[in-house]
Amino acid sequence: MIRVRSVRERFPEEGLFAEKDWLVAPEPFFVDAKVADQLARLGHWLSKFVRATNLLYRQSQRGIRPGWVAEYCEAGKPPELIEVSRKDFRAIPRVIRPDIILTEEGWKISELDSVPGGIGLTAWLNQTYGQLGFDVIGGAEGMIDGFRAILPLGRNRGLNRSPDLSAGNEMVGRESHCKISRLILGSSKGRGMGFLSQRVGLPIF
Repeated sequence: MIRVRSVRERFPEEGLFAEKDWLVAPEPFFVDAKVADQLARLGHWLSKFVRATNLLYRQSQRGIRPGWVAEYCEAGKPPELIEVSRKDFRAIPRVIRPDIILTEEGWKISELDSVPGGIGLTAWLNQTYGQLGFDVIGGAEGMIDGFRAILPLGRNRGLNRSPDLSAGNEMVGRESHCKISRLILGSSKGRGMGFLSQRVGLPIF
């Protein structure tokens, strides 16, 4: 109960997600070394998959591949979004977020998304349980440092702790009515991470 109380004491004042209640575990979810190694390797292969499907889409647009591929990918999307996606054929999302389900037969991927929803929550969970002494995958600050590295100023300056990173990195979140406005900022006080003071949630391309 002491650990549960410690986790609850670290809850952000604005909550985690809108209109959601939480059951608090005294320890993080455990995965064995084999699963952890598979997850660590997964990013590379998912990146190759995204690049391959992106190439297929571009070739379909140009008539090199069957036209139904581009039609399927563009179905239901507004014209302005399709126009933006066609401007840079090399553009690849900087966030690859698989929805992974752990089953008795192993893990399954039900969806592959590029919307960084849940990054603030995951950063808070990793830091919270890391501070309680648990060895969390990626480390207590891994989500914050990883997300920082994909942003323009983060790439240009590396992972230094410069405090003036607010310019040019504003993002507005609209996904699932999330209350993650300041989750990452709250997790990064004293680390010069003011650039994440905005709400996070839109795709990054």
